[in-house]
Amino acid sequence: MAKFVPQQQILFSESGESIGSFGAYPCVIVIIQSCGTTILGHIDAMTDFSIIKTILEKHKETFCDSKKPSLYFTSGDKSRENKLLRDKLKEFFSGFIKTEPLIIDSTQVLVDKGEIITDFPVSIFPDVERSLDELKEDLMSSIQEFKKNVGKHKERVKGQDGLDEYGRPPAPKDANNYAFSYTYGKWLLYK
Repeated sequence: MAKFVPQQQILFSESGESIGSFGAYPCVIVIIQSCGTTILGHIDAMTDFSIIKTILEKHKETFCDSKKPSLYFTSGDKSRENKLLRDKLKEFFSGFIKTEPLIIDSTQVLVDKGEIITDFPVSIFPDVERSLDELKEDLMSSIQEFKKNVGKHKERVKGQDGLDEYGRPPAPKDANNYAFSYTYGKWLLYK
């Protein structure tokens, strides 16, 4: 059985211990390998980078000086969100690891005895059914909250001219770098 890394978490594995994650579509699975240790994180846009920084600083000794650690990112669904997150992670990790990340074309990764595997059944993770049920529940809760925020926003802007069917004003010219926030009622720069 392999150790499963849920979304927004980072776990360590010693040599010989399997570790992995799956379902990283707009997310990025990050793998750092050094001196027999694997650090694997399932990072999404809501992951707090200060926590990652604290973990990396606390475990600096994990990265042997004699060998550069290997750094990998998954390409996920190759969406704009995934690319922006990978760029942000690349910039973030450059302060810790001087190695350029290698891109793995997958939405799932298993590291088994140091080998990176992308084709495997997710059933190798214990309690994955429970984890999937929790993820489904969290997703449904997030969708309901989002729908509620959209409804509140549409009610606030009801009757205003120049808005689309979701109550949004026209997107900025470089819309690829923006996301509309129904909480704030405006386009926000995606960072």
